[in-house]
Amino acid sequence: MSSKTLIKNGCVLTFDKRIGNYTKADILIEGSKIKAIHPQIEVPDAHLVDATNMIVIPGFIDGHRHTWEAAIREIATDFTFYDYEQVVLRGLRNVYRPHDVFVGNFLGALEALNSGVTSLLDWCHNTPTFAHAEAGIMGLKHAGIRGSFYYNVQDNLSMNETRHILCGLLERYFTHSDDLLHLGVALTGPEGTPMELLTQQMHMCRELGLPISIHVGDIPNIKSVKKMYKAGLLGPDVNLVHCTNLEEEEYKYVADSGVTVAISPASEMQMIGIPVTGKLLNVGVKPSLGVDSVTAMAGDMFMQVRLVLQLERMFYLQGQWDSGVDTPKILGMSSQQALDLATIEGARVLGIDQKVGTLTPGKDADLTLVRYTDLNLFPMNNPVGAMALCAETMNVDSVFVSGRAIKRHGQLVHVNMDQVLQMARESRDYIFTMRGVPYGSKPL
Repeated sequence: MSSKTLIKNGCVLTFDKRIGNYTKADILIEGSKIKAIHPQIEVPDAHLVDATNMIVIPGFIDGHRHTWEAAIREIATDFTFYDYEQVVLRGLRNVYRPHDVFVGNFLGALEALNSGVTSLLDWCHNTPTFAHAEAGIMGLKHAGIRGSFYYNVQDNLSMNETRHILCGLLERYFTHSDDLLHLGVALTGPEGTPMELLTQQMHMCRELGLPISIHVGDIPNIKSVKKMYKAGLLGPDVNLVHCTNLEEEEYKYVADSGVTVAISPASEMQMIGIPVTGKLLNVGVKPSLGVDSVTAMAGDMFMQVRLVLQLERMFYLQGQWDSGVDTPKILGMSSQQALDLATIEGARVLGIDQKVGTLTPGKDADLTLVRYTDLNLFPMNNPVGAMALCAETMNVDSVFVSGRAIKRHGQLVHVNMDQVLQMARESRDYIFTMRGVPYGSKPL
């Protein structure tokens, strides 16, 4: 089989401002890389992929997801943050075997791939043992997704024990820099960890060269960002999640320190507060978007893009009207700007923006083909707007990760779905049997 793949006759949205978009073009993939994008490419020995009547976009990049929760999806659709903590984090999580973490990450990563997400930051706060962490990593690897596994440090372990675990994971699973998966560290942060211990944890991560991600703003009045900034702990290797409920000066600290930020519009609106996209953009910080938890909402990025776009437009318009402007002339955020948050900005959060995030020759071939002959998209009159506000997971025809076909003709091609569903059902049944079915849930 040829190592070359030629995607023909697609409407190509590169999201690379230097290249622009093509109403009709071909994409040549050699091995794992995008070799060329041009209106007409002929390569006789390439494997042909017909993208006629399809839009080709970079794969979405999810900047924050608790992937292990996939088998207990939907149970938190009516939960407050307090409910989520009590039922999921202090309840169901405690009965997970390593196998259940594997199943959750495998199922959750497949769900992401199916919807056109080719990379994700897996914030895995279900790592009570080394075996649980191993299982989470293997779930992602089996699914074939790109991204980072962020091991959640257990505060009850000594620094030596934590270092031993991280070194063990690095040596066993992350020996090659060109692997699809990389290791990071998820820390509880000032909202749950004493500053002295947090300082030690962050210094250890930096000694090991591992990036750090921390939830902030989940609880008001903690001043997490201010505390870390004043302690000199923030920097480009730190990712802050949510950033809701911060003091106004803290957004300047976010900008000054060079950290990246991941927001999750859907979950924040339900459990934490108003997404702070506008506040971040106002200080020059472009956040990535993330699903967060499928226990409460859908696991696709189309939803996140729509929410962040329309929320920012709503806030902007209301501000215009409040200031006396009768007929605002702009909307405040464009469809392309919202899509950028779900692609190239997500790549920056994961530290892989030189590899993916745009369709650029020389980058890895992570891309998604979206049918526009489906009834919700046809006739196609505005490809960029359609991807931001109209497309759904059901429109995703094909997904490629590092040049490898993961989904074709609307179906995942590298897994036995009957086996996947059976694994998910058995894991779910075990978890609920051990802890009890969460209130409001009716398992099927």
